[in-house]
Amino acid sequence: MIKLKWRIYEEFDEFRFDETLSDINSGVYAIWSNYEKNIIPLYTGQGNIKQRLYHHNSQTDFGDHFPLSVAWANTFDMNGIERFLYNTLNPKITKASPRVTPIPVNLPTYLN
Repeated sequence: MIKLKWRIYEEFDEFRFDETLSDINSGVYAIWSNYEKNIIPLYTGQGNIKQRLYHHNSQTDFGDHFPLSVAWANTFDMNGIERFLYNTLNPKITKASPRVTPIPVNLPTYLN
């Protein structure tokens, strides 16, 4: 199992104020709803973290699943790890996940 160092924004919009988040941060991420202490995995993804979070923040794909939280980790093994996150978390908003062998990783604290 690969141990990732997860960064967590308990409120999704916090990423906008993170001055350490730059365009060189690439990896995997998971978005979830944390309503009344009920954790609902919504989405897993990969890519340029800053661009992807701005993209998701401007969309309405999450319907009434608020408030949103997000965790992300830098990694080069994006396809396999995203597949593992997708298989493990079973996010409510589905999309095509990479058709590769899953690479097991530790999950973000809130999603254990």
